[in-house]
Amino acid sequence: MIGKVAKRSRRVRGLLHYLFGPGDANEHTDPRVVAGYAPAASLQPSGNLASGFDVAGLARRLEAAERSLPEGRGPVRNVWHCALSLPPGERLNHETWGRLAERFADEMGLTETPDRPGCRWVAVHHGDSAGGNDHIHVVAILVCDGDPPRPEWLRRDYPRVQRACARLEAEFGLIQATPGRESGRGRPAASRAEYRRAARTGKPLDRDVLRREVRAAAAGANTELEFAARLHAAGLRVRTRSNSEGLVVGYAVALPPAESGQPRWLSGSKLEADLGLPQLRSRWPESAPAAAAAWEAPPPIPAVGRVTDPDQAWRQLPEVLEQVTGSLRDEPLLDAELGGTARTAADLTALLAARAEPGPRFGPVSRAADQLGRAAAGLPCNRRAAAVGLLHEIARAIHRSRIGQHSDSVVLHVAIAVVHLAAAIQALCAARANASGTTDLALNRLRATVGGLHQAARDATPNTPQARSGIASAFARSTNVALGKHGPGADAGRAYRPRPTGPKPTQAEL
Repeated sequence: MIGKVAKRSRRVRGLLHYLFGPGDANEHTDPRVVAGYAPAASLQPSGNLASGFDVAGLARRLEAAERSLPEGRGPVRNVWHCALSLPPGERLNHETWGRLAERFADEMGLTETPDRPGCRWVAVHHGDSAGGNDHIHVVAILVCDGDPPRPEWLRRDYPRVQRACARLEAEFGLIQATPGRESGRGRPAASRAEYRRAARTGKPLDRDVLRREVRAAAAGANTELEFAARLHAAGLRVRTRSNSEGLVVGYAVALPPAESGQPRWLSGSKLEADLGLPQLRSRWPESAPAAAAAWEAPPPIPAVGRVTDPDQAWRQLPEVLEQVTGSLRDEPLLDAELGGTARTAADLTALLAARAEPGPRFGPVSRAADQLGRAAAGLPCNRRAAAVGLLHEIARAIHRSRIGQHSDSVVLHVAIAVVHLAAAIQALCAARANASGTTDLALNRLRATVGGLHQAARDATPNTPQARSGIASAFARSTNVALGKHGPGADAGRAYRPRPTGPKPTQAEL
């Protein structure tokens, strides 16, 4: 969620006319007060978009305390305005926006507390912006409504808004717009031009699709050249940057351009901090840095060890993921191990999304994978936990399988796997919280992804009786395993050994 603080102004009526009007491009629909200093229904102006809203009464109520201030006291421009915006594709209903607005007002110090009166404020939801972003506007008069009234200066409002957005993203399970903003390590944001292009073409952002494909290629990779080969196999354009010795020191990827178009290149670190080449190489300590020529034409991924029965590979996935859940439930991890496990789970979820929603599609599983990747990005990373090895082997098994894409069967298998991954994340967070006795913002943000994974599984499930029955069974079983009611109990922590699928490839073959 992005919080954008506007320049302060002197009169609120003109701003209300805009919020309850048609918008600059007729993009406003159903303007509605969703929260405020008084019950939302009592603040809603009469009227509608066709005939116009009567905002004069609301303006008078908001400015009531200001009119009681002695002249010359308080800021000259005391109308404070902030827009809270979600990424394209993420939506909240009026009720949820209302609860979020109330929490935002609490975080900003606009509401009444036992030791101070609050300001008069209102939150208005009127649909998507011209760029396709669902959003609300929070408007406040910076005068505390006490006896007597006193000015509220709301100093350092911009950093306060950023901190509030970070907390609310975790609390409401929202896509994290700027991961690590509390520590200054954020994911590079998309430009306005990128959002406009996506809105014009009706396609997802290039960087979102590229991030998913790069993360999917990294899932289960054992060497740098295996990673490079999977980038090419995914149909991405790849280019490298080399040092004076001819060794690759960075890479960039692009989607195949439209006819007569130019590729739009993005480096791995511009997609996510952990997808930069130095960070990826830390996963492969035994793999020597490769030369540019090897990246341009990496050796093909050998067919040795491929699974000949894809359905069997998918059927094994829930059982193996139950082992992962049992392991995480029974063995609390250290902070760095938690981060490494969460990032590996994000890689695997991206791989599942790429199988269910290939090419430029960016559906519910892709969005859930992106949310999990955002949540994991801000955590310290140590990939030595046992669960990391299990998840890594699952990804390798999926890569080795000749599994088709976007059939109802594949999509259902992916949805079931996502349900079990959600249970693993839930067990991971619960065990860590129980071991430490506390929860922090990073852990809350990771826990919030469980709901997104569950919703993605529901949305992706084909609408057939067999599919609905399968996903319901997966929800029931994964929940029981996460709670320790059945499944891999006492022996849950034993190492997973994939069933033999053919001769194992040597390191040289990889």
